[in-house]
Amino acid sequence: MSTTPIRIAIIGGGMAGASLLHALLKHPPTWTSTSSSLPLKSEKPAPRDAPPERLHASKRLARVERADEDGPVTLHFTDETRHECDIVVGAGGIRSTVRRGILGERDPATNARNAGWWAVMALKSYADVRASIGEGLVDIDDTREHGWVGDGTFLMHDILNEGQLVQFIISVREKEAEGSDKWYRMVSAEEISKVYWDWPLHLKNAVEEPEQRAIYNWEHPHARTYVSGPICIMGDAAHATTPFQGSGCGMSFEDALILYTLLGGSKAPAEALVDLQVYGQVRRPRTQRIVESSRNTGRIITGGRGGDRVGSGKSKAGPTAKMGFYY
Repeated sequence: MSTTPIRIAIIGGGMAGASLLHALLKHPPTWTSTSSSLPLKSEKPAPRDAPPERLHASKRLARVERADEDGPVTLHFTDETRHECDIVVGAGGIRSTVRRGILGERDPATNARNAGWWAVMALKSYADVRASIGEGLVDIDDTREHGWVGDGTFLMHDILNEGQLVQFIISVREKEAEGSDKWYRMVSAEEISKVYWDWPLHLKNAVEEPEQRAIYNWEHPHARTYVSGPICIMGDAAHATTPFQGSGCGMSFEDALILYTLLGGSKAPAEALVDLQVYGQVRRPRTQRIVESSRNTGRIITGGRGGDRVGSGKSKAGPTAKMGFYY
Protein backbone atom coordinates (compact mmCIF):
# COMPACT_ATOMS: atom_id res chain seq x y z
CA MET A 1 0.00 0.00 0.00
CA SER A 2 1.45 3.36 -1.00
CA THR A 3 1.62 6.18 1.50
CA THR A 4 1.65 9.94 1.13
CA PRO A 5 4.41 11.61 3.14
CA ILE A 6 2.99 13.74 5.93
CA ARG A 7 4.87 17.00 6.29
CA ILE A 8 4.94 17.84 9.99
CA ALA A 9 6.40 21.11 11.28
CA ILE A 10 7.21 21.42 14.98
CA ILE A 11 7.49 25.01 16.17
CA GLY A 12 9.80 25.11 19.18
CA GLY A 13 12.97 23.27 20.13
CA GLY A 14 12.50 22.75 23.87
CA MET A 15 11.89 19.47 25.67
CA ALA A 16 8.42 19.08 24.15
CA GLY A 17 9.37 19.77 20.56
CA ALA A 18 12.69 17.92 20.71
CA SER A 19 11.18 14.76 22.19
CA LEU A 20 8.42 14.67 19.56
CA LEU A 21 10.92 15.24 16.74
CA HIS A 22 13.15 12.45 18.04
CA ALA A 23 10.21 10.03 18.10
CA LEU A 24 8.74 10.92 14.70
CA LEU A 25 12.07 10.56 12.90
CA LYS A 26 11.58 6.80 13.28
CA HIS A 27 8.57 6.86 10.95
CA PRO A 28 9.37 7.15 7.21
CA PRO A 29 5.81 8.22 6.24
CA THR A 30 6.40 11.49 8.09
CA TRP A 31 8.70 14.28 6.96
CA THR A 32 9.32 16.19 10.15
CA SER A 33 11.20 19.41 10.78
CA THR A 34 11.47 21.78 13.70
CA SER A 35 12.12 25.50 13.99
CA SER A 36 13.21 27.46 17.02
CA SER A 37 13.87 31.12 17.74
CA LEU A 38 17.03 30.07 19.60
CA PRO A 39 20.43 29.73 17.91
CA LEU A 40 21.58 26.21 17.07
CA LYS A 41 24.25 26.37 19.79
CA SER A 42 21.99 26.72 22.82
CA GLU A 43 21.00 24.78 25.92
CA LYS A 44 17.91 23.42 24.18
CA PRO A 45 18.10 19.67 23.48
CA ALA A 46 18.33 19.07 19.73
CA PRO A 47 18.13 15.31 19.07
CA ARG A 48 21.51 13.90 18.00
CA ASP A 49 19.94 11.75 15.29
CA ALA A 50 18.11 14.67 13.64
CA PRO A 51 19.40 15.44 10.13
CA PRO A 52 20.73 19.03 10.04
CA GLU A 53 18.37 19.92 7.20
CA ARG A 54 15.42 19.21 9.50
CA LEU A 55 16.54 21.76 12.14
CA HIS A 56 15.89 25.45 11.52
CA ALA A 57 17.39 27.59 14.28
CA SER A 58 17.15 31.35 14.86
CA LYS A 59 13.70 31.52 13.27
CA ARG A 60 10.66 33.13 14.85
CA LEU A 61 7.16 32.33 13.68
CA ALA A 62 5.10 35.37 12.70
CA ARG A 63 1.80 33.79 11.67
CA VAL A 64 0.11 30.65 10.39
CA GLU A 65 -1.95 30.77 7.19
CA ARG A 66 -4.48 28.17 5.99
CA ALA A 67 -6.03 28.03 2.53
CA ASP A 68 -8.97 26.08 4.01
CA GLU A 69 -9.87 24.28 7.22
CA ASP A 70 -8.12 20.99 6.41
CA GLY A 71 -5.69 21.92 3.66
CA PRO A 72 -1.94 22.59 3.72
CA VAL A 73 -0.60 25.19 6.12
CA THR A 74 1.84 27.97 5.29
CA LEU A 75 4.13 29.17 8.05
CA HIS A 76 5.37 32.77 7.81
CA PHE A 77 8.52 33.66 9.73
CA THR A 78 9.83 37.06 10.77
CA ASP A 79 12.80 36.73 8.39
CA GLU A 80 10.22 36.72 5.54
CA THR A 81 10.74 33.04 4.73
CA ARG A 82 7.85 30.59 4.32
CA HIS A 83 7.35 26.88 4.84
CA GLU A 84 4.44 24.73 3.70
CA CYS A 85 3.37 21.65 5.66
CA ASP A 86 0.40 19.38 6.37
CA ILE A 87 0.49 19.39 10.17
CA VAL A 88 1.74 22.06 12.59
CA VAL A 89 2.61 21.27 16.20
CA GLY A 90 3.10 24.35 18.35
CA ALA A 91 5.70 23.66 21.03
CA GLY A 92 7.03 27.17 21.38
CA GLY A 93 6.43 27.62 25.09
CA ILE A 94 4.31 29.89 27.20
CA ARG A 95 4.17 32.75 24.64
CA SER A 96 3.28 30.48 21.72
CA THR A 97 2.31 32.11 18.44
CA VAL A 98 0.55 28.89 17.43
CA ARG A 99 -1.66 29.03 20.53
CA ARG A 100 -2.68 32.55 19.57
CA GLY A 101 -3.53 31.35 16.08
CA ILE A 102 -5.74 28.53 17.39
CA LEU A 103 -7.62 30.51 20.04
CA GLY A 104 -7.60 34.02 18.55
CA GLU A 105 -6.40 37.32 19.93
CA ARG A 106 -9.57 38.04 21.90
CA ASP A 107 -9.87 34.71 23.67
CA PRO A 108 -9.18 35.22 27.43
CA ALA A 109 -7.20 31.97 27.47
CA THR A 110 -4.77 33.02 24.74
CA ASN A 111 -2.24 34.65 27.04
CA ALA A 112 -0.71 33.24 30.21
CA ARG A 113 -1.35 34.89 33.57
CA ASN A 114 0.72 35.62 36.65
CA ALA A 115 -0.25 32.96 39.20
CA GLY A 116 0.73 35.02 42.26
CA TRP A 117 3.97 33.38 43.47
CA TRP A 118 7.58 34.33 43.03
CA ALA A 119 10.61 32.10 43.46
CA VAL A 120 14.31 32.53 44.14
CA MET A 121 16.84 29.77 43.51
CA ALA A 122 20.26 29.61 45.14
CA LEU A 123 23.19 27.17 45.23
CA LYS A 124 25.36 26.67 48.32
CA SER A 125 28.22 24.37 49.15
CA TYR A 126 27.35 21.00 50.64
CA ALA A 127 29.68 21.47 53.62
CA ASP A 128 28.32 24.92 54.50
CA VAL A 129 24.69 23.77 54.39
CA ARG A 130 25.38 20.71 56.52
CA ALA A 131 26.97 22.99 59.12
CA SER A 132 23.97 25.35 58.97
CA ILE A 133 20.97 23.00 58.75
CA GLY A 134 22.38 19.80 60.17
CA GLU A 135 23.79 16.56 58.85
CA GLY A 136 20.50 14.71 59.21
CA LEU A 137 18.74 16.93 56.67
CA VAL A 138 21.57 17.16 54.16
CA ASP A 139 23.12 13.76 53.54
CA ILE A 140 24.61 12.47 50.29
CA ASP A 141 23.58 8.94 51.31
CA ASP A 142 19.95 10.05 51.67
CA THR A 143 19.33 12.42 48.78
CA ARG A 144 15.63 13.02 49.21
CA GLU A 145 14.19 16.50 48.75
CA HIS A 146 13.07 18.33 51.88
CA GLY A 147 10.22 20.83 51.90
CA TRP A 148 9.28 23.34 54.60
CA VAL A 149 5.83 24.94 54.81
CA GLY A 150 5.44 28.42 56.25
CA ASP A 151 2.95 31.28 56.42
CA GLY A 152 2.77 32.29 52.77
CA THR A 153 6.16 30.75 52.10
CA PHE A 154 7.74 27.47 51.07
CA LEU A 155 11.35 26.32 51.12
CA MET A 156 12.74 23.25 49.36
CA HIS A 157 16.30 21.96 49.20
CA ASP A 158 18.02 19.04 47.52
CA ILE A 159 21.54 17.85 46.72
CA LEU A 160 23.17 18.40 43.32
CA ASN A 161 26.44 17.81 41.51
CA GLU A 162 27.28 14.50 43.22
CA GLY A 163 27.14 16.01 46.67
CA GLN A 164 29.10 19.19 46.05
CA LEU A 165 26.16 21.60 46.02
CA VAL A 166 22.78 22.06 47.69
CA GLN A 167 20.01 23.81 45.78
CA PHE A 168 17.52 26.00 47.63
CA ILE A 169 14.23 27.10 46.10
CA ILE A 170 12.30 29.77 47.95
CA SER A 171 8.65 30.28 46.99
CA VAL A 172 6.59 33.18 48.32
CA ARG A 173 2.90 33.86 47.81
CA GLU A 174 2.22 37.39 46.54
CA LYS A 175 -1.50 37.50 45.98
CA GLU A 176 -1.36 41.13 44.87
CA ALA A 177 0.71 40.12 41.83
CA GLU A 178 -1.85 37.55 40.65
CA GLY A 179 -3.13 38.46 37.20
CA SER A 180 -0.51 41.19 36.72
CA ASP A 181 1.96 41.42 33.85
CA LYS A 182 5.04 41.00 36.07
CA TRP A 183 7.52 38.34 34.95
CA TYR A 184 10.21 39.02 37.55
CA ARG A 185 11.22 41.35 40.36
CA MET A 186 14.29 42.16 42.40
CA VAL A 187 14.17 40.91 46.00
CA SER A 188 16.48 42.34 48.66
CA ALA A 189 18.10 40.43 51.49
CA GLU A 190 15.97 42.43 53.93
CA GLU A 191 12.76 41.40 52.19
CA ILE A 192 13.70 37.72 52.23
CA SER A 193 14.63 38.01 55.90
CA LYS A 194 11.27 39.64 56.65
CA VAL A 195 9.35 36.91 54.85
CA TYR A 196 11.12 34.21 56.88
CA TRP A 197 11.37 36.15 60.15
CA ASP A 198 9.58 33.53 62.30
CA TRP A 199 11.30 30.47 60.84
CA PRO A 200 13.77 28.37 62.88
CA LEU A 201 17.18 30.03 62.99
CA HIS A 202 18.99 27.33 61.00
CA LEU A 203 16.51 27.74 58.13
CA LYS A 204 16.63 31.53 58.29
CA ASN A 205 20.38 31.34 57.90
CA ALA A 206 19.99 29.07 54.91
CA VAL A 207 17.89 31.58 52.96
CA GLU A 208 20.01 34.66 53.69
CA GLU A 209 20.96 35.94 50.26
CA PRO A 210 21.95 39.31 48.75
CA GLU A 211 19.60 41.13 46.41
CA GLN A 212 18.70 38.93 43.48
CA ARG A 213 16.17 38.38 40.77
CA ALA A 214 12.99 36.51 41.63
CA ILE A 215 10.91 34.86 38.90
CA TYR A 216 7.12 34.88 39.01
CA ASN A 217 5.18 31.68 38.35
CA TRP A 218 2.83 31.87 35.38
CA GLU A 219 0.15 29.54 34.07
CA HIS A 220 -2.31 29.32 31.20
CA PRO A 221 -6.05 29.71 31.67
CA HIS A 222 -7.83 26.65 30.35
CA ALA A 223 -8.01 26.66 26.55
CA ARG A 224 -11.27 25.52 25.02
CA THR A 225 -9.27 23.39 22.56
CA TYR A 226 -5.70 22.35 21.75
CA VAL A 227 -6.53 21.65 18.09
CA SER A 228 -7.80 23.54 15.06
CA GLY A 229 -7.84 21.47 11.87
CA PRO A 230 -4.23 20.56 11.03
CA ILE A 231 -2.77 22.64 13.87
CA CYS A 232 -2.25 21.68 17.51
CA ILE A 233 -0.27 22.76 20.59
CA MET A 234 1.67 20.76 23.17
CA GLY A 235 3.80 21.31 26.27
CA ASP A 236 3.88 24.80 27.76
CA ALA A 237 2.21 26.17 24.65
CA ALA A 238 -0.89 24.18 25.62
CA HIS A 239 -0.84 24.00 29.42
CA ALA A 240 1.82 26.09 31.14
CA THR A 241 1.57 25.42 34.87
CA THR A 242 2.94 26.40 38.24
CA PRO A 243 5.81 24.19 39.47
CA PHE A 244 4.27 22.81 42.64
CA GLN A 245 3.83 19.27 41.35
CA GLY A 246 6.98 19.19 39.26
CA SER A 247 4.87 18.09 36.31
CA GLY A 248 5.50 20.56 33.49
CA CYS A 249 8.16 18.56 31.66
CA GLY A 250 6.42 15.28 32.44
CA MET A 251 3.23 16.50 30.76
CA SER A 252 5.27 17.52 27.71
CA PHE A 253 6.68 14.00 27.43
CA GLU A 254 3.17 12.56 27.72
CA ASP A 255 2.02 14.88 24.92
CA ALA A 256 4.93 13.75 22.76
CA LEU A 257 4.18 10.08 23.41
CA ILE A 258 0.51 10.43 22.44
CA LEU A 259 1.26 12.48 19.31
CA TYR A 260 4.02 10.08 18.27
CA THR A 261 1.73 7.08 18.74
CA LEU A 262 -1.06 8.67 16.70
CA LEU A 263 0.83 10.50 13.95
CA GLY A 264 3.45 7.77 13.61
CA GLY A 265 0.75 5.37 12.48
CA SER A 266 -0.89 7.70 9.96
CA LYS A 267 -0.57 6.94 6.25
CA ALA A 268 -1.86 10.22 4.84
CA PRO A 269 -2.59 13.82 5.90
CA ALA A 270 -6.32 13.08 6.14
CA GLU A 271 -5.65 10.44 8.80
CA ALA A 272 -3.42 12.85 10.68
CA LEU A 273 -6.32 15.29 11.02
CA VAL A 274 -8.30 12.64 12.88
CA ASP A 275 -5.27 11.89 15.04
CA LEU A 276 -5.10 15.49 16.20
CA GLN A 277 -8.74 15.43 17.26
CA VAL A 278 -8.08 12.29 19.32
CA TYR A 279 -5.00 13.93 20.86
CA GLY A 280 -7.03 16.95 21.94
CA GLN A 281 -9.81 14.86 23.44
CA VAL A 282 -7.35 12.74 25.43
CA ARG A 283 -4.85 15.35 26.58
CA ARG A 284 -6.84 18.49 27.35
CA PRO A 285 -8.88 17.21 30.35
CA ARG A 286 -5.88 15.55 32.01
CA THR A 287 -3.40 18.38 31.58
CA GLN A 288 -5.85 21.07 32.65
CA ARG A 289 -6.67 19.07 35.77
CA ILE A 290 -2.97 18.97 36.62
CA VAL A 291 -2.74 22.75 36.17
CA GLU A 292 -5.57 23.15 38.70
CA SER A 293 -4.07 20.59 41.07
CA SER A 294 -0.64 22.24 40.94
CA ARG A 295 -2.15 25.64 41.80
CA ASN A 296 -4.05 24.15 44.75
CA THR A 297 -0.92 22.36 45.92
CA GLY A 298 0.93 25.68 45.82
CA ARG A 299 -1.71 27.25 48.03
CA ILE A 300 -1.37 24.43 50.53
CA ILE A 301 2.42 24.30 50.71
CA THR A 302 2.64 28.07 51.12
CA GLY A 303 0.44 27.83 54.17
CA GLY A 304 -3.04 28.56 52.91
CA ARG A 305 -5.85 27.65 50.56
CA GLY A 306 -7.93 30.37 49.04
CA GLY A 307 -8.21 33.11 51.68
CA ASP A 308 -7.81 30.76 54.63
CA ARG A 309 -4.70 30.00 56.62
CA VAL A 310 -3.94 26.34 57.10
CA GLY A 311 -2.60 25.14 60.43
CA SER A 312 -0.19 22.26 60.87
CA GLY A 313 -2.99 19.81 61.73
CA LYS A 314 -4.83 20.49 58.47
CA SER A 315 -1.63 20.41 56.43
CA LYS A 316 -0.79 16.93 57.65
CA ALA A 317 -4.02 15.58 56.17
CA GLY A 318 -3.10 16.93 52.75
CA PRO A 319 -4.64 16.22 49.32
CA THR A 320 -2.91 12.87 48.78
CA ALA A 321 -6.14 10.91 48.34
CA LYS A 322 -7.26 13.28 45.57
CA MET A 323 -4.14 12.90 43.46
CA GLY A 324 -4.52 9.34 42.19
CA PHE A 325 -5.30 10.65 38.68
CA TYR A 326 -1.85 12.23 38.52
CA TYR A 327 -0.15 8.84 38.41
